[in-house]
Amino acid sequence: MSILSNWFKQESTKVIFKAAVTILKTLAFGVGERLWSVVKREVESVDKLPISGQEKAKRVWVILEDEFKGLPGYIGNLAIELAVAYIKETKVKR
Repeated sequence: MSILSNWFKQESTKVIFKAAVTILKTLAFGVGERLWSVVKREVESVDKLPISGQEKAKRVWVILEDEFKGLPGYIGNLAIELAVAYIKETKVKR
């Protein structure tokens, strides 16, 4: 079992992750639910591409910038990082 899987099984980690997603949605000024949905979808779509993580993030950013004009960088980065963690955990549970 991976370290990530062990980390996500901890109850405190689940609470922290849920709080982080709630914070993201709050910071996104009324578009948080849509932002979370879009970023999860886009991270999942680039996940299996044979490119670097940095290139994957750039591709997701292009979509976010187009979909959410004026999205602050720190919110976009947080959204992408949380979506990556979410997708990785989803894979561990399969």
